[in-house]
Amino acid sequence: MWLYWFRGDAKQRVGPFRSITLSELTNATSKRAKTKVTALMKDILAMAQDVGYLECIIVQLPVAKLLEAFDLAFSKWLRKLPGTLGWNDGTMPCDVACGLMREVSKPSRI
Repeated sequence: MWLYWFRGDAKQRVGPFRSITLSELTNATSKRAKTKVTALMKDILAMAQDVGYLECIIVQLPVAKLLEAFDLAFSKWLRKLPGTLGWNDGTMPCDVACGLMREVSKPSRI
């Protein structure tokens, strides 16, 4: 998702997902997904900024550095999640991480 967020999908001829607006999406499922992904990416971008990668820098990075920025930011983001279920090396099973990600990335209601 990180690469699509900043680079888009060249095969499908879609620009960076971060620049897609809700009004450009044609169905409710896509709009809900965009809202959730935006909330998640906002969180991960905040972690990237904490480790020195500003968004204006990230958009200019070559792919290898872009992935490096993601690895650092995502690792920091995972550490902020509650209840790692006994995993103390910073890793957790994929299903646990995905479940926690769904909980943390729920958009707040204003």
